[in-house]
Amino acid sequence: MKQVEQLWEKLVLLLADRLEARTRGAEGSEEVEAHQQVDLAAQRLADELREGAEKISQQRDAPPELWRALSNIADGMRPRVQGTVDARRMYLRYMKLDVPDVAPSRRLTRASETEVSGLEKDVVYLESLLDRQKLEDLKELMRQLNSERRSSRPHRAVPEDAGSAGARGHPGAGPAAPRAHPGADGPDGGDGQGIRDEHLNAEALKQLSEQKDMNDASRRSRS
Repeated sequence: MKQVEQLWEKLVLLLADRLEARTRGAEGSEEVEAHQQVDLAAQRLADELREGAEKISQQRDAPPELWRALSNIADGMRPRVQGTVDARRMYLRYMKLDVPDVAPSRRLTRASETEVSGLEKDVVYLESLLDRQKLEDLKELMRQLNSERRSSRPHRAVPEDAGSAGARGHPGAGPAAPRAHPGADGPDGGDGQGIRDEHLNAEALKQLSEQKDMNDASRRSRS
């Protein structure tokens, strides 16, 4: 994406230079000759687009629509740029010979307009592909984030008896064990076992005392 954006920026700069030349017009040989440097820059950019397409196509997971677009733009630029170069060369030749002929000027104007029209389409075309690819990358990023968010959610622990018939109130299940009253818990957090043992011991002592009294009374009556 970074490489394609850099090439797109160069296309925009070339288009700006061509528009500037068309606005000024071919008023003199010096002005027309000065834009030969722009012709050379356009030829180099066409070569860069072709080389960029080849390099990007060799990268893993490179979007094919991007490097194919670079290749198509390069193939379309070359003949248009060459048409401008040839028309400019002929115009300068006629200017040096001082031949009164308007045909070379018209030819250069048509070639420049054809090149500018093609550049405008290429800039818009490549920009739309870049925007589309950025949108696809954003969608993929959102899918990854949603997947990671779902996988990182904590799972609630399910009690072992949560799925039993008794816990679900199944008709065939027996009655659930009664819950201990909150007040039955001892101070140590137990289930009140110490209190129940104390009550049982008191009942046993009472029965032993009553049995002893009965035995004593029986012995006195026999005597």
